[in-house]
Amino acid sequence: MADIFTSQDAPPTWLKDKAITVFGYGAQGEAQALNLKDMGCRVTVCLYPGSKSIDKAKAAGLTVMTDPAMAARQTEVAVLLTPDAAIPALWESALRDALPSKCALIFAHGFTIHYNLMTPKPTQDVLLVAPMGHGSILRQQFLDGGAIPAVYAIHQDGTGNAKDIALAYAQAIGCARVGAITSTFKEETETDLFAEQTTSVGGLTALIGASFDTMVAAGYQPEIAYWSTLREMEGMMRIIANRGMAAFVDNVSATAKYGALTRGRRIISDATRAEMKTIMDEIQSGKFLKELQQEAQEGYPKSKDAIREMKSNSIETTHQEFTK
Repeated sequence: MADIFTSQDAPPTWLKDKAITVFGYGAQGEAQALNLKDMGCRVTVCLYPGSKSIDKAKAAGLTVMTDPAMAARQTEVAVLLTPDAAIPALWESALRDALPSKCALIFAHGFTIHYNLMTPKPTQDVLLVAPMGHGSILRQQFLDGGAIPAVYAIHQDGTGNAKDIALAYAQAIGCARVGAITSTFKEETETDLFAEQTTSVGGLTALIGASFDTMVAAGYQPEIAYWSTLREMEGMMRIIANRGMAAFVDNVSATAKYGALTRGRRIISDATRAEMKTIMDEIQSGKFLKELQQEAQEGYPKSKDAIREMKSNSIETTHQEFTK
């Protein structure tokens, strides 16, 4: 079983006077920077010149810098929340030589370190504090007094204070309220990629889309198919998250229960499980990394084509009818 640390394990004043710089202001960057600010931390956001997020961050009351090397020289805790593909270039061009030799590097995803895409100095702390949810959820839970857990790991303890810094950071962004789950960069990276590809993003959207298409092809109205597949998922996922899968299935109607238990396993067949194993092997072997790097070098053509195809599907036009 994993060790789980909570607020009572976090050094309460460790980050109080530390200069923290958040590089990036996407969903996680925005949420973490604002949570840090609300907790009284000295936080600066570093963005590239001309970024559309500069005005947004300033309007939120955050200090913004646009020179990454200058920002790096002034920081004691560097939080790297730019896209995975951008971190190695940012490291080489600005951070590697500018960051203090004793600073802490915090990541929200183990990807860059696990795949050896950058090499921090041996005197630096290299930490993982990965909230287990989208940035918008992290922020809203924080404001509501709740929390989502985080995955916590130490890759390198250069200063001898890595654990204290990581747990203090998990507390400052709100995750330690419920728990920081001990892991490794390898485990977080590989499980996160696998879940994204087979369940939370890839598998879920593919399953919903296929179910919708099957209903429409059988002559049912797109609006009915849309609500039966995509929109009903929202409430169901809340119940599953709160009560677990067995309790969820056990509390639907007898008809729904029998149909789910006898037909669901036909969807997730032995062939599906074999394909999942192949996907896991591709992640663990580095094959997926090579594909992703090639895709990035070419400007993400496969990703763009797939998104265009998704947007042209009638489930998207039906969605727009109900949300416009």
